[in-house]
Amino acid sequence: MNFKNLLLIFATILIVAIIFEVFLFLSGAKILTEELEVSPGEYLESDNFARIFGSQIEVNDPVLLCEYFNGRKLVYRKYKHSPLNDGGKDACPSFLRPRQ
Repeated sequence: MNFKNLLLIFATILIVAIIFEVFLFLSGAKILTEELEVSPGEYLESDNFARIFGSQIEVNDPVLLCEYFNGRKLVYRKYKHSPLNDGGKDACPSFLRPRQ
């Protein structure tokens, strides 16, 4: 590969990334960046989640903490966790539509 081909590949990847970020920003959609399952009484090790939810969450049931990127900032959601997906979620949704 010569320099011209490398430059073309790099430019293509950069343009696709910028278009994807603009799509997220304009549409209001969110994409999952991090997921954490927390049991009752467990301390949060992740700095981002501890900053938002506190180092120890007062919960009686396991919860899922999800971090999303919407093209502009990080957005956090908390869901009740259920391994069998009954009465809760077994995993964070990987993509959230606007106002969800």
